[in-house]
Amino acid sequence: DDDDDDDDDAGRATRDATRAMREAEDDAAVARLRREFPRATLAMRRDGDDDDARTTVTCEETSHAVSWTGETREVGERAMRAHLGGKKFAKATARAAREADLKQYEPHIVPSAYRSGYVFCRLTGARVRASEEAVVRHASGRRFERAHAAAAAGRTTLLEEKDPVVEEAAREADREAQLARASVNKAAKEARAEKMQMEKEAKKSEKEAARRRKREAGGFDDEMGCWVPPSHVIDSEDDDESEDDDEDDEDETHGQNDLEDDFYEDASDSSDEDDDDLAAIVVAPGSRKRARETTTTTAKS
Repeated sequence: DDDDDDDDDAGRATRDATRAMREAEDDAAVARLRREFPRATLAMRRDGDDDDARTTVTCEETSHAVSWTGETREVGERAMRAHLGGKKFAKATARAAREADLKQYEPHIVPSAYRSGYVFCRLTGARVRASEEAVVRHASGRRFERAHAAAAAGRTTLLEEKDPVVEEAAREADREAQLARASVNKAAKEARAEKMQMEKEAKKSEKEAARRRKREAGGFDDEMGCWVPPSHVIDSEDDDESEDDDEDDEDETHGQNDLEDDFYEDASDSSDEDDDDLAAIVVAPGSRKRARETTTTTAKS
């Protein structure tokens, strides 16, 4: 029994020594990685029993993890070294450096919870690229300055970032509501215009009807400023005037014909009497026309 106990103690001591050696080698491997990559944040975790013990090293900047056992430690160390020297880790560290620089703008500007590589302004509600240049440019604007002054005076409170999908749905609903209101306003405007046109035409028709009634019955005309007789009276006077004009035209025509007959008779008589004493007569231009006009005026009088 004493021999068995001694064997158990010896085995336990050996296992403890082996475990201690393995842990020391794991610590040394992680220490080497940290010395080579001081910007990396490495977390180490051990799992399993002595025979199946595994060590997992995780890069907190990229969440990349590498596991190894005692036999595969060198392979795991090379894999983690390759990752820390790669592009993914470089981008992650650059992003972490930018975020560290942007912490000075908190609580007004914080990392966006919905868009990677952006920050959210709790004063203006804008999302800005997570670079110090872009943040400085945004913080130098008038909109930010006015919002900062209002928040400092206690007139406003800091905004909380909302899901972009929800915000876009709300904006789309607002656009549809605006279009609906515009359509209703357009229809109402067209209806008003149509009503005004109908009222205008009705007033015009009523005015024309009143004018016809006044013309038929007679009455005082506001536009002319005098009394206007009925239309049948005006038409009868027009007929009388046209008849008088026709009679005057006939008298004028008869008078002119009589004068011409007398002229030609006198001319024929004088030609019979003075055939032997013919002489040239010079007539002034237009004299005959003036003579006819004088004769016509005399005949009318």
